[in-house]
Amino acid sequence: MRPRPRAHARVAVLCAAATVTAAGGAFAAIQGGGALKTPQLIIGLDDDSVADPLIQPPGTASDQSTRKADTIAGGQVTDTLIGRLGPDVIIAGPGDDVMVGGTEAGSDTTAFPPFDQAIGGPGNDVFVWAPGDGADAYSGGEEGVTFRTRTVTTFRTVIRNGRRVRVKTVRKVRERVPPDDDVLIFGTMDLAAGDNSQPQLTGTRFGPLPRVNVSGVGLPAQIGSPALNTVRGFCEFVPGSAASNWNFFVRFRSEATQAILATIRVRTVERVFCRTRGADTISQFTLGALGAGPPVETAGFTPPAGSRLDLLMD
Repeated sequence: MRPRPRAHARVAVLCAAATVTAAGGAFAAIQGGGALKTPQLIIGLDDDSVADPLIQPPGTASDQSTRKADTIAGGQVTDTLIGRLGPDVIIAGPGDDVMVGGTEAGSDTTAFPPFDQAIGGPGNDVFVWAPGDGADAYSGGEEGVTFRTRTVTTFRTVIRNGRRVRVKTVRKVRERVPPDDDVLIFGTMDLAAGDNSQPQLTGTRFGPLPRVNVSGVGLPAQIGSPALNTVRGFCEFVPGSAASNWNFFVRFRSEATQAILATIRVRTVERVFCRTRGADTISQFTLGALGAGPPVETAGFTPPAGSRLDLLMD
């Protein structure tokens, strides 16, 4: 991966700003959501398991847990939402949110299935998939042309009875909401120290972000502790059926073996970034309005300098 900008200091993922497991006790919580207008970093608690006697009463034979599934919701502004292990549900809400289902390579995927559901909201959302995670689903959340109403106040000067009078006019204006630009990114993320279930985060002007090696340039053979093998891959697009209601099934294949490693279902996702097949560069696949396609590939994509994509991707 390329050197990180020095202007952005590392942030600890288990910090006071994050919603994380408190010492001593499990909660099986629904995290986040609501009317909060402060940016949040929410990291899944991974605590809905048989280890909690409230979930799994003593003497109960069948598994009563959701197998570390987290339900995470963003607030009213830009958030970073990370699910970790288990089949998580992540709901972005308003704002330009970044969602990570989990970095689940090397985990016990039989006990804790790695299949995540990500649902965007108003704003330009990003969902990041990393090798080792499961076959996920991602809806950008925008389903058609929408409008909003805003109040416009104007002033004008008129002559009344020979005097200049300032007149205030208040009116409602209905305008089209600009379309979202929802993004899916495939790549290998730097991992948090000593915890392969979540990415390492960097503090940026867009909030705490993971760093994703998409191109394959400088990709190490192994990452994490314990060490996990990395993989170079590429994407292919299969149109979804009318019955499925998905626009596309995006398959991530191993470059070395051609095997399908995961399939991500997408709806109303406007762009997908993946390694270029046969080359260590980034390909941008533009899926058109509301993600309806057809996919148009631009190989050798370079994110605009200083943009959120530039800070997210190599």
